[in-house]
Amino acid sequence: MNIADIETSDILEFHLPRWDELPEIELYMDQVVATLEKKLEIFAQTDDQKIITSTMINNYVKQKVVKPPVKKRYGRLQISYLFVVCILKRVMNISDICESIEVMLKEYHSYQIYDIFCDELENALHAVFAGRAKSSTADENTPLEIVAIRAAVTAVANLMLANRIVRLKKETNENE
Repeated sequence: MNIADIETSDILEFHLPRWDELPEIELYMDQVVATLEKKLEIFAQTDDQKIITSTMINNYVKQKVVKPPVKKRYGRLQISYLFVVCILKRVMNISDICESIEVMLKEYHSYQIYDIFCDELENALHAVFAGRAKSSTADENTPLEIVAIRAAVTAVANLMLANRIVRLKKETNENE
């Protein structure tokens, strides 16, 4: 068994919706949960693991990670934050994620940060699972905010690889 035995098609085809692809209309809680669960299913470590629940979202609102809904509906900004939190919480604690977002908001608009995050995540997944990256290295001209995003999403991609290897080994051992 080697790395070529790991199923990667779902990861290599993964596309995180960019800012302009997020719903234009505001969504109710159940719609937000359904959207996030569907788009982020590749990040589940097991088939029955929940990526996000309404309780989690309510806690993020209470912790001021995500702005409260307006008339029980969530807009693009809140949904983009939830995508970022759902992905990064695997490798960073919530307070560090919040602090990182605050720092980046001093240099970029929310939509810019989110789209950069999406690009860097997809690049990291390709680099880890297919051995190719569009811009995996940083030079002295790369803004530190971008280096931070790149480091975080690369950690997520490597964690996913480790989890898939463990799952594959477990399945192989059970079948022997």
